[in-house]
Amino acid sequence: KVFSSGSTTFDSRGRWLNENNDVIKENSRIVMAVNKMTPELSAAIDTIREKYKRYYAQSSVLKIEHKAEVSF
Repeated sequence: KVFSSGSTTFDSRGRWLNENNDVIKENSRIVMAVNKMTPELSAAIDTIREKYKRYYAQSSVLKIEHKAEVSF
């Protein structure tokens, strides 16, 4: 499992411009996971993103990697 230590999913509403400069609005999801990033984990996340793009016919799926200090 890619996010075996846990994750949180948020429902959201996305907006973007298409090639005709029309504003497209659609429901979307945000997945937040706090993990130690490794090349293997990054590749696994990229695989999920590619599958999501194909399944939902998306042109892009955002990924943000950010170092953070967290405590639970």
